[in-house]
Amino acid sequence: MLSDLPITFEIKKNWRGMDMVKYRMRLMVAAMTVVLSAISMVSADTWRLGKEQDWKPVTAEGRDKFLLAVTETKKLVNTGQTKAARQAFDKLKKDFPEIAGPDLDIFIKAEMLFCIGKFTEAVDNYEKLITKYPESELRDAALDRQFSIATAFLGGQKKTVLGIFEVTGYAEGLAIMERISEQAPDTPIGTEATVAMAQQYEEKGEFTKALRIYEKLLTEQPDSDFRDQVMDRQYAIATAYLGGQKKRVLRVVKLKGYSEGVRIMEKITDRAGLDTQMGLNASIAVAEHYERKKEFNAAYLKWWEISSQYQTGKTGRGSLLNMARCKHAAYNNHPEHKRPFYDASSLSIAKSCYEKFKLLYPAGTEEIDVDEVLKEINEQLAYKQFSIGQYYQRTGNKRSANLYFDMVVNDWPGTKAAEMAKEILSMNSGGSERENEETKS
Repeated sequence: MLSDLPITFEIKKNWRGMDMVKYRMRLMVAAMTVVLSAISMVSADTWRLGKEQDWKPVTAEGRDKFLLAVTETKKLVNTGQTKAARQAFDKLKKDFPEIAGPDLDIFIKAEMLFCIGKFTEAVDNYEKLITKYPESELRDAALDRQFSIATAFLGGQKKTVLGIFEVTGYAEGLAIMERISEQAPDTPIGTEATVAMAQQYEEKGEFTKALRIYEKLLTEQPDSDFRDQVMDRQYAIATAYLGGQKKRVLRVVKLKGYSEGVRIMEKITDRAGLDTQMGLNASIAVAEHYERKKEFNAAYLKWWEISSQYQTGKTGRGSLLNMARCKHAAYNNHPEHKRPFYDASSLSIAKSCYEKFKLLYPAGTEEIDVDEVLKEINEQLAYKQFSIGQYYQRTGNKRSANLYFDMVVNDWPGTKAAEMAKEILSMNSGGSERENEETKS
């Protein structure tokens, strides 16, 4: 059974306030007094468009009684009690002749079709009401009913064709949702239809279409009540892309959607703010994606961005540690025998981050063995300088070689590179003495 949706049957005649023009002529002042008096008398009532296309006043008391009767009639429609519903509608028109109008007649017809399950015909009549009487307050009730029918179609409800065949109503449901979205933009029911339409595309794996709708909604209605829900759906799609979900390009080719996933996550962070849980989650997802792809420098920059916002707490601790890990990994990502030939700035940054972590979070250093990692980085930094010294040694420039070997011994004492540097320095020193002796002789 479709959901019981609220229906409002009153139509109010809009009266626009008159601009009070200061006429100096006394006769005009008197005329304006009469006009204002008339408006004051009629504006207290609600007005209805009658069958003869004339406006009829409806008292507040009469309107309330009518709405109460409508509520009871709705229950009959929703439970499929056709005969009882028909009798109730006839009684409504008889008891409230001042409210009965052509829009109500169309609505009743649509409701009776809805009552017996003729959803396609009911939708056509609701659409007729919406199109022909756009100012009718029954318009919202008709939109609500259409939304219910569209939801049923999208959920698997079949529709009858040619009075015999039953076929899936999915396409019809999607078309109804799209129509509601266009007819009632910037309204709760219109926004809900837009979201429902995008979710259907998402469930069918048509992520590009879903994302296009979600993005349009967030751009045009940034303060919508559905904002967080829509960004949740964007986050889910982006997560799928970052996890390897392919993206259809030119309707034929399917490519990995990594870049699209990153773009969506970045957009979520920009829109929600890094200081929100949603924005933080999106940024972390991007950083972790870069790590999985071994793009460690890009990951470092993302963790740095997070660290700049969260300098303390669990997030601050984790982002600082990840900055250190990523910079160290960026250096180690090179083949081991070639590492000394690459820039050592990644090692220096990693060392600085680990030392800061050790200072700020001493209790966590043993758990991740920070001292051991720092020892490894120092060995790598020392060997980097030692390698430069070796180069000069091989080319016969012992003076420059000795400068680098001295640097290794002084800056990184206790490392393996420092021990090797000492040996070469000693050898070079001995060789120099022999050369001096030979020169003197």
